[in-house]
Amino acid sequence: MINLKEVITKYPKCLESVNKLRSYLVDLYPNEKRDIFILCTIFDCGIVEEIKTLGGDIDEITLNRFCEILESNFGTAPKLAKECLLTWCKVFSYSKGLEIIDGVLKSLGTCTDKNIVIPYGVTEIAACAFGSLTDNGPFDPPEYYGANIESVFIPDSTKKIGPYAFSGCYPLEKLEIPDSVTELGVLENEYNFEESTLKEIKLGRGLDEIQEETFRRCVSLKKITIYENTKIESYGNFFGDWDEYEDYPEIEEVNFIGSVEGWLLNPLYIPNAINLFINGKDCNSITEIIIPDTVSGLCCGTLNDFRNLHKVTIGKNVVNIEKGAFNGSIEEIIFNDIDGLWEQTDYHPHPDSEPDHDRGWYTTKTISFKGLSPKEIANYIKEQHSRCSWRKIEKQEKRNN
Repeated sequence: MINLKEVITKYPKCLESVNKLRSYLVDLYPNEKRDIFILCTIFDCGIVEEIKTLGGDIDEITLNRFCEILESNFGTAPKLAKECLLTWCKVFSYSKGLEIIDGVLKSLGTCTDKNIVIPYGVTEIAACAFGSLTDNGPFDPPEYYGANIESVFIPDSTKKIGPYAFSGCYPLEKLEIPDSVTELGVLENEYNFEESTLKEIKLGRGLDEIQEETFRRCVSLKKITIYENTKIESYGNFFGDWDEYEDYPEIEEVNFIGSVEGWLLNPLYIPNAINLFINGKDCNSITEIIIPDTVSGLCCGTLNDFRNLHKVTIGKNVVNIEKGAFNGSIEEIIFNDIDGLWEQTDYHPHPDSEPDHDRGWYTTKTISFKGLSPKEIANYIKEQHSRCSWRKIEKQEKRNN
């Protein structure tokens, strides 16, 4: 018996074409070729789109109409046609009782399902749709009362997810954001997954930018998948600004699929090699860091908390290094791409300006690190880093073109 809903939930790409669907089903159910043929026929002839629009809820008249189409056009036996049609209906059956107004999912309403299936046609998940909070005033932290849900299926008609949408949700552990979502709403001091039990999330291709603090206080989070063309907000720290009284997720794996443009995520979570994020609270034991090729810049303070850091390898796609990105303990800096020229910007403070006032002036010059040893590069940058920033001229020009 083919569990089609499970297959599609686990491998949503199989719905991109009938060939992909057939390939996945044959791999998973090699002995169910007859049912696979009928399921793929239903998909290929357009019936699935109508079932999807109806949310899997079709009446007997519609079911019989579909059976007649399959029998007359493809010679499918009525009994087999009905069984496979109902299998497709289960795929798109949705949770009943959800409060939906003009395509916006407002709340759970009267729904008591633990495995939520949002119907196709919903374009937005409103703020606090599954999570909620009580504001205890400026001196006490808010309390979160999320929905008791285990899973949420978000249809590919959804374009926006509002703040606090999943805050406090328990025991929700895994979530996949479809490619259709272009906005993962985060307002000032309002976050999507705060105090939830979310451990794994896959962000869709539609998100071209990850805002600051998107995952703030999502302390259970272990794994994130980010697709190509995603920009990580400059100066952004999607785990939240550092606060000694605040807990942070201990990220175990970040999968960058394709080319992710963005700045190094923050001073507390530094990518080590390709996939690993290090918990910044224990960063004094770290002596070496490899900045992966997926990172395009180092912002101010990126490596300041790594007091015993001696060696840094910088990925070939880093094109911006801000002043104050390094600390004084670094002994070696290795550029994976040593070729090319850098524009160095020097800040010269005004002699009469107070420390907090930016009344100085800037000068620029072109430099090259080619021919310098890792120790010589480290010494040069350490001498200059408190007042200088660097921009790789060739890389930046190519990107802008």
